[in-house]
Amino acid sequence: MSRQVRVGLMVLLGIVLLVIAVFTIGDQEGIWKSKYVLHVKYDDVFGLLPGSPVRLSGLRVGTVKDIEFSATESGRLEVRLAIDEAVKSIIRSDSKAFIGTMGLLGDKTIEISAGTDTAKILEDGDYLQAEKSSSIEGIIAEGGAAVENIREATMHAKQIIEKINNGTGSLGLFVNDPNVYFDLNKLLILTNNLTRQLESGEGSFAKFITDSTFYTEMRNLALNTNTLFDSLTNGSGTFAQLMNDPKPFEDLRSIISSWRTITDKVQAGEGSAGQLLTNDTLYQNLSRTLDRAEALLEDFRLNPGRYIKLRIF
Repeated sequence: MSRQVRVGLMVLLGIVLLVIAVFTIGDQEGIWKSKYVLHVKYDDVFGLLPGSPVRLSGLRVGTVKDIEFSATESGRLEVRLAIDEAVKSIIRSDSKAFIGTMGLLGDKTIEISAGTDTAKILEDGDYLQAEKSSSIEGIIAEGGAAVENIREATMHAKQIIEKINNGTGSLGLFVNDPNVYFDLNKLLILTNNLTRQLESGEGSFAKFITDSTFYTEMRNLALNTNTLFDSLTNGSGTFAQLMNDPKPFEDLRSIISSWRTITDKVQAGEGSAGQLLTNDTLYQNLSRTLDRAEALLEDFRLNPGRYIKLRIF
């Protein structure tokens, strides 16, 4: 076989292998399958690239066609997906698309969830619902605030520990001041002594706690008190009559009314008592009479012979 023939066979074999490879790769990549385009918008694509696989419930059904900034929503990214027509009936209006990660290298992929039978089938050019990314980048982005809060909490905890170590504040004194330990130790000793006395029944307080006689006496006192109140309110004694019979209160009310009438008359100058309290002339006459009586008694004491004459027969 000539050299030219061998070269020709090698070239032909290479072409055959190339065609087989093209068809194999094309079949794997879905190049020869009929496609339709769906759109989805994200705030962040986390490194997603054109050509990244699109999977439906874990099965590859297309690729990312291109990624560009949205013309209608500032700052958002619009991703166009080329998807096999064969799965068109599965992707519906309630399907959701999120950016996932596959493999150890963290290659990005679009994951689409299957829709329900009652939802509308999405047509070429429709938009899928975007779901928050489950990628590590998304988790880190969402957890940024939490990390900041943890950092601040750690700083506050460090400041508190420093204050405790320096003996600042009540907690610092509690930890560093030996007097607190001794005071607590004394308190524990007193508590143990009190507990021991209570358990042994020593002292008045222990008897108050452990002696059942006190309970019996208190119960009897309560029963006697109830009996006394029953007899006072429902019995026939004086107090019961005062509590239940309205006549004593009516009599008392009548006495108070009569006394008020008398005092009103006295203040008005009626009667002897009223004249005595309100008539100045009567008071002056009575005062002069008392003065004369006093002078008469004094003269009688000094000169009894003037008033008493004795004759001896």
